[in-house]
Parts: sequence; structure tokens; C-alpha cells
Amino acid sequence: STCPSGKAVTLDKADCTACPAGYFKDESMKVETECASCPVNLYSEKGAASCSPCYDGFVSSDDQTRCEECPKGKGGSGAHDHSRPS
Repeated sequence: STCPSGKAVTLDKADCTACPAGYFKDESMKVETECASCPVNLYSEKGAASCSPCYDGFVSSDDQTRCEECPKGKGGSGAHDHSRPS
């Protein structure tokens, strides 16, 4: 069975389970039983269909589950040019 985005098929193929935080799964991914980890400087919450970029001045945590303020003296990666929402 196929699962909706953000969920992977359990190994016994009987059910769908939400991807953990820091991982994602969209419908185009071939392996139904696996969620993929978010790339560096992107993060996701549990059950995500995609990863989100951190705002300027923030970087993703080591486990890609949230954004954290850049350490003093260090800027963001510059990979994404997002401004804070107003």
C-alpha cells in the first residue's frame, strides 16, 4: 500500500507511520519504507512531506529537527536568502 506524503510504509507493509522530525517523505520517493533525512540547513517536524529552510541568522540543529540562532560571530550558510516573516 502507498502512504501519503510525510508517512512511510511500516516494514511489515501493514500500516503507515509518520516520518520522525528531521526526516521527510514525498510521493515521488521510490522506497516506500524509508523517510529521507533533511539536507544541511533545512529542518522538518514529525510527518513532514518536505524540509523547510531556516531564516537568515539561524541554522538547522545537528539532527535537523529545528532552527537555532547562529553562534555569535557566525552567519548563516548563505545557501538560502530568506528574510524573517513580518
